[in-house]
Formats: sequence, structure tokens, C-alpha cells
Amino acid sequence: LLAERFDRARSEGDLPADADSKALALEVMSMISGVAILSRTGSSREDLETMVRQYLRCWPQRSCCSKPSI
Repeated sequence: LLAERFDRARSEGDLPADADSKALALEVMSMISGVAILSRTGSSREDLETMVRQYLRCWPQRSCCSKPSI
């Protein structure tokens, strides 16, 4: 289901044309699982938020958004 949504996002131009929907879906599920495990084992909210912010920095951007503005 998540991969299908990423397929749609790619076709609508919200993800780069070469984005791998299945790989992105697996990556998101891994991130969610990791946050859940770390949360249960005592990681601080601050650490979890830092991890998620870093993760989002690596997320594929639309080609129109990745060009530097002048």
C-alpha cells in the first residue's frame, strides 16, 4: 500500500522519476520500527526527533525543489 502511494507520488512529480517506490516503502517501515524500538528502550524524545530530522534530510526531493534558488 505504501509503495503504491509512492508510485502515485512519483507519477505526480512529488518524488523524483527514478525513485524506487518499494525501496522507499521498506525504508519508511524500517524507520518506524527503529523509532518504536528505541522509544521502548529508553531513548529520549529529543534523540528520536533528531534521528527523524536527519532521516528526512535524506528523503528524495522533487526535482523542482532540489534546484538552488537564485
